[in-house]
Amino acid sequence: MPHADSSTVPSSVQTREAFYDHVCEQLHHLLSDGSTENNWVSALANASSLLFAAYASYNHPNVNWCGFYVHARLFGSEANDLWLAPFAGKPACQLIALSSKRPGVCAHAYNSRQTIAVPDVEAHDGHIACDAATRSEIVLPVIVQDECIGVFDLDSTEINGFESDSEGLQRYLAVLLKHIRWPEPKSKHA
Repeated sequence: MPHADSSTVPSSVQTREAFYDHVCEQLHHLLSDGSTENNWVSALANASSLLFAAYASYNHPNVNWCGFYVHARLFGSEANDLWLAPFAGKPACQLIALSSKRPGVCAHAYNSRQTIAVPDVEAHDGHIACDAATRSEIVLPVIVQDECIGVFDLDSTEINGFESDSEGLQRYLAVLLKHIRWPEPKSKHA
């Protein structure tokens, strides 16, 4: 059974590639506990917590928020919004409108189905500030069976905090998605 210390990064880890190798392996072990199905809420909660604590242990980058927003249809709603899902960090926006004329970073990543990295949020038009300490952000679309169902959002207190992290975060997300049983959406928007 995985232990809370699995989020502690050993001192032998010296590169970002080695960091992501470590957290991907730890996440795999955490979600491969013999259970035949991983509840998506629990899996997202553990994935957020593990990575947030690992960043704190490694202290690079200085991550102050790590979590998920998922489409409202996963909760049975007809709304075309992203709803706050499991995360680690300070309280966050509970709803992100996808139909906004001025979409934030999460809505843009969801709608474009592309990873969006913002090196300096103060210079980025459309950034939704939940924590004044945030200086950079990266958002990855969560795609399951060719459908975007949400986003994986990380904030850093450093400018350019995720300059070299896109590939590692995509690997982490792939490990997570391999282990989750998702509910059937109750409705679907075009």
